[in-house]
Amino acid sequence: MIFPEMTHYMGSDVTGSAIGARMEEFAAAGIKFLQLGPKDLQRMKDDAAYRKEMLHQTEVNKMTIRDVHAPHQTADSLGTPVPLELIVNSQLNAIDIAGSLGVTTITIHVGRTRRTGEFAKDFGLYPYVDLPAAEKRICDALDILIPAAEKNNCVIALENLFLPPSCADFLTPIIEKYNHPNLGMCYDSGHALLVEHQDGKVSDDIAEWIRIGWDDDTVIFQNDQLDRMLNQVVTTHLHDNNGKNDQHLAPGDGIADWDKIVERLKRAPRLLTLQSELIGRLAVAPAADIVKWYDMFNI
Repeated sequence: MIFPEMTHYMGSDVTGSAIGARMEEFAAAGIKFLQLGPKDLQRMKDDAAYRKEMLHQTEVNKMTIRDVHAPHQTADSLGTPVPLELIVNSQLNAIDIAGSLGVTTITIHVGRTRRTGEFAKDFGLYPYVDLPAAEKRICDALDILIPAAEKNNCVIALENLFLPPSCADFLTPIIEKYNHPNLGMCYDSGHALLVEHQDGKVSDDIAEWIRIGWDDDTVIFQNDQLDRMLNQVVTTHLHDNNGKNDQHLAPGDGIADWDKIVERLKRAPRLLTLQSELIGRLAVAPAADIVKWYDMFNI
């Protein structure tokens, strides 16, 4: 298999006159495809000047906005115990914007079903994980969102996170049940690392903000996430970490086995795009460095 060329993120802080300079730098490094984060996606609807400049610069620099990420706060994420209309309205809006841009995939999060502390502030305390209830909420949302994605000619990619309702063993069967061309999965390599077994790792090693999404603040470690997801993967978020926190490091700066990831993604039958998803300071690193970090996928 020849991999699709990597989609990269410019960073949400790149606005105004800086858009053109950053795209020129990306183009000079050989980057052809861009991803938009949730804030950027909404800005494409709300800020006419921003949208005009983004579309102008992509045309001038012969680039394409190919993948986007939908909003992913509490009231946006599938499966969370909030009124369904909040989630559906937010995601329908995102899918409509994505459709207007002609993107290939829109990645959507599946959220927390256990909420404590700060996470319970806006929508109340949910002391236990309830996976059957989460599955119903996810399916109720997908029943509405899949036709919208089909209409907008884009593919919804549900992302594996580090929470019980977004681990591969729970989420993949839902995708398989729908068996719909406009629904697939986004393999997030960093999120997978956090919930997978590693020698000597125990739940208390995992960052607290992740652990409190699990009953008794205890992460139940999983088998290899990509193995279970592989047949439904349509896009990726490729980044690294230390197996304990969601650091979004460059490949090779954490503990991910990149040779193994590359080998399996070559066999993903539904793979449409690859995304890097570097964030923070790495999102605005020199474009030439970013390209070099992903050389392993230039095959």
